[in-house]
Amino acid sequence: MADLNAAKKLINEFMYKEYGEVSADYSDLTNVGLAYTTTEDGHFDIEASVDLLRYSISLIIDGTPVKITRYENIEALIEKELQYLDFEELVFVSDAELQKITLPEIQPKEVTGFPGPNKANESERSR
Repeated sequence: MADLNAAKKLINEFMYKEYGEVSADYSDLTNVGLAYTTTEDGHFDIEASVDLLRYSISLIIDGTPVKITRYENIEALIEKELQYLDFEELVFVSDAELQKITLPEIQPKEVTGFPGPNKANESERSR
């Protein structure tokens, strides 16, 4: 329970910093919204959410999950994701991910997140 509270605290800190809101909506712990925007052309909705019970972060475009990063436990989710929440990173969509919407036969990419943060963010996170 302490780890769940720690996860919520980090999410709330992000929500306050990013949106000026004191708390996220925890009514469904499997789908806690973190970020929302649209593509530059306005054609696609982009959302990011966290599942605090299955330890994952999802990138969703127009209601379709295109990337799910799963962790072994809540401690790993906290260590590798929640303490580094960044709006731009949460809603970043690659061309390949956007193609999953225009080419629906492509399945969502599942990423095992326990090896550590991606290489692009390591130097920034080690500061």
